[in-house]
Formats: sequence, C-alpha cells, structure tokens
Amino acid sequence: MNIKLLSFCIILFVSVLFFGCASNYRTINPESVSFNYHNVSEGLSYTYQYDVLINSGNRKYNKKQIRRNINMVAVRITNNTTYSINIAEDLKMKCGDRELVPLQPQQVKKELKQNTLAYLFYMLLTPLKYPLFDKNTEVSIHAGYFIAPAIAGANMATAGYANNRFMEELMEENILVKNIEPGQTIHGLLAFRDRTFDPITIEVRDMEHLAEKQ
Repeated sequence: MNIKLLSFCIILFVSVLFFGCASNYRTINPESVSFNYHNVSEGLSYTYQYDVLINSGNRKYNKKQIRRNINMVAVRITNNTTYSINIAEDLKMKCGDRELVPLQPQQVKKELKQNTLAYLFYMLLTPLKYPLFDKNTEVSIHAGYFIAPAIAGANMATAGYANNRFMEELMEENILVKNIEPGQTIHGLLAFRDRTFDPITIEVRDMEHLAEKQ
C-alpha cells in the first residue's frame, strides 16, 4: 500500500478513535426491568434496580454518571395504604443511612448528555487529501472537504437526537411527580448523587399526616 494512502487511513482511524462516535439512546422502560431488591415498609412494598443505564446498553451515559457521581435506578412502588400518596411530598427515601436528594430531570440531562459540539473537532480533518493513482501518475482529491462535515454532522445529529430521547424518558418516568392511589403500583426512574450502591429504603414520612391530608 502506498505510504500516502496508508497515512490517510491511519489519520482517519485515529481521529475516529480519539474523538469517538455519538451513540443512540436506548430507552430503559422501568416496567420491563428485572428487579432484584424487594422490600416492605409500613404501607408500602417496593423494589429497585441499580445499573439501569449500562444494562439497557447506554454506555456513554453510564460512563458520565460514574464520572459525575450520579446513580440512576429504576423503582417500583405499591401503595398498600388506604390513602393517596404523593411521592415527592409523602415519602422519604434513603441510601444506606443517608437521606436521598433526588435530582430533577433537567439536572440529570445537563450532566449526562452527550456533548454535540465536541464532534466539531472532526472538522480538523478538512485539509485531509486522498491519494489517487492512475498508472504512473499520482493525484489527490481534497477528501476532507466531504468527510469532515459528513462525520461531524452525522455525529452531532445522532447525539442531539439521543439527548432528546433521554430527556423525554427522564420526564415521562420521573417518579417524583407521580401519585399512587390505594392498591396501585407505579414504576419510574430516580436519580441521585451517590455511587455507594447501598440498600435503598422508602418509607411514608408521617402516616398520621398522610391520613389527615385525605
């Protein structure tokens, strides 16, 4: 292989390896998650599952949640009381002995989203030339004029679309905005800043106050 052609291939390969490629977002769908941790507290039965991002194939988002010290879990809660429960107001959640401070969907997206502008670095490939050979004559075309914007644009579009789908599921499955009627079971996603993987406990804050609210 001609040295110039080899150099072209190496530069293209190293660029993709260094800058990476955008990935699609695969929905978690909490209702389809296989839950391993089952618990009961006064008036509630609940279960949860860690590692839902990596288990659903979202490697880029999972890597970012590790770097940002964030954990996203799928949760299922059943209301065994005779009262309507507002999760944000009436329930207390702990990770180990620490009370959880849930993150809002907007904050989660901001910290875990793929950086679309980072793929503009592919525009550095613009000067790249592709060597052509016609018998004993060597010419080259400015392949970078086509390759650079094509790769950058495709990755930016993919990342942007994935981030939007991520945000849509965060909003739709935000467990904090849900109410649970007596006997009802709900599923959702919960994100918080803690990577210890300690047991999660969910309790009614004040059963007497809950009864008075009805």
